[in-house]
Amino acid sequence: MTKYEIYSLIIQSATVLAASVFAIWQIFINLRLKKLNDFVAVAIVPESSSIKVLNTGKINLYIHGFEINGTVKLFDRGRLLSAGSLDSAYYWLPIDSAPHSGIFNIKVWITDEYGKKYITLGQGESIERNSNEIEVRVWTLKTHKEKWSFSKSF
Repeated sequence: MTKYEIYSLIIQSATVLAASVFAIWQIFINLRLKKLNDFVAVAIVPESSSIKVLNTGKINLYIHGFEINGTVKLFDRGRLLSAGSLDSAYYWLPIDSAPHSGIFNIKVWITDEYGKKYITLGQGESIERNSNEIEVRVWTLKTHKEKWSFSKSF
């Protein structure tokens, strides 16, 4: 083997090694991006006569039920919260379940389009301004993956 062939073999080996390292690194980047695209994010925000539940993530979600201040409402089928629609696609929760004054808790049972189950927790505060006027403030605490089931069958 000549010097030229030895140098060529070393350069080719280094190129193959660098390409392999780059390919493995790219696989990890792609897996991380896929996880970020499938991230579930839900926002609970006030509306004038209701509470909005918005899908702020990049994956379709389905609401199967909610609880406001101990009052539970379950659905026979999930209600779609489409992804990427920002404020135009939301589900509203009735504000009449909230107390007229004080702090209350909100729980929303959600699944994603792959069937993974999540619970979104929020809180709110009702402030009675006049006898007919109630100001409601709500905020999201967290959305986390949790297995849940209801006693009735769907």
